[in-house]
Amino acid sequence: MCKKYSSIVGPGAVILSAVLFGAMPLMAKRAFALGSNAYTTAFGRFATGAVIARLVILLAVILLALSAEKQIYKKQIAK
Repeated sequence: MCKKYSSIVGPGAVILSAVLFGAMPLMAKRAFALGSNAYTTAFGRFATGAVIARLVILLAVILLALSAEKQIYKKQIAK
């Protein structure tokens, strides 16, 4: 990862996690008010988490591939 963003990513992830964790009861209350039960609410939580985790992994793979490509390009120019 780029060094200029490394000091932002960690605290940003912690803050985002705390905000989403705090919003969870509010979203569950809304889901229950709309007629949901515990099983569908839990499924929705885990399905949403799985999609977000997949997107984060995909983004990390893309960034790693771009970083590796950039390093290869720098080595070719240096020769």
